[in-house]
Amino acid sequence: MKGLQKIHQKLNLLSLDVVFGAVAGMVFFSTVLGVHPRALEYLLLALAVWGVYTLDHLIDVWSLKEIAQTKRHSFHQKYFKTIFACWGTMGLLGTALVILSESLHYVLLPGLALGVTMVLWMVVIRKLVPQAVWLKEISIALFYVLGILLVPFLKADRELINSSSYFLAFGYVLVAWLNLLILSYQDRDSDKKDGFESILSFLSKGQLEVLIIGLGVFGGMYFVGLLLWLPSYFHIFSGILLLILLFHAIQFLKAGQNPELMRRRLELSFLLPFLLLLFN
Repeated sequence: MKGLQKIHQKLNLLSLDVVFGAVAGMVFFSTVLGVHPRALEYLLLALAVWGVYTLDHLIDVWSLKEIAQTKRHSFHQKYFKTIFACWGTMGLLGTALVILSESLHYVLLPGLALGVTMVLWMVVIRKLVPQAVWLKEISIALFYVLGILLVPFLKADRELINSSSYFLAFGYVLVAWLNLLILSYQDRDSDKKDGFESILSFLSKGQLEVLIIGLGVFGGMYFVGLLLWLPSYFHIFSGILLLILLFHAIQFLKAGQNPELMRRRLELSFLLPFLLLLFN
């Protein structure tokens, strides 16, 4: 058991649990839209997600003069050169996959457009308009869902993309946003010491608690509504999102948890969509 915990901890430090969660999200939307991405398309998503998250961590620790407060940031600080080299290698691999594999050409322009939009928007809210830093978490959640939805959306028959699909996509944004808000709440002290911006640069701790609880209640009502209103085919998808949300709510309401342990548990909940593979 301790061995598995150590492996999970290393996966978390390298953001690989986030990568697996993103792949599970692509399974989710692929099943919703009735498409079957190939292994190369899943690999491309994994490389993109790992690249984005790792680059963000490397940028965070680049300017730090002291040891970072969180294990993930201190890990990237300690092994900065090695991780940066791996990041560059994976970036080249992803680029080569898209260019050399003709079957992936369809995702090149949409993926590039999404990536450029994301970078420009994050620069705006983090550097050019610091007052908009409160949009950081919701922006990351939105781009995350757009990223895992991109391939299934492009491959899907347009007749299968209906209002139910959009309701589920909105629900996925909700749980991703809730996840990021809880993590910002848990990391509030370390972020403040390291000088990292988050929604707590705009809201007080109490206000963020109210926002998290309010979003959790709204999300719960929203998913119950989907279970009652959407056709039966979509019930399993609504149920999975409701389970992820409820797990987040339970973890948030538990007092005195270790922030790193909570982070790992919350990321694990995003693996639930892999259950859909049992029904394919």
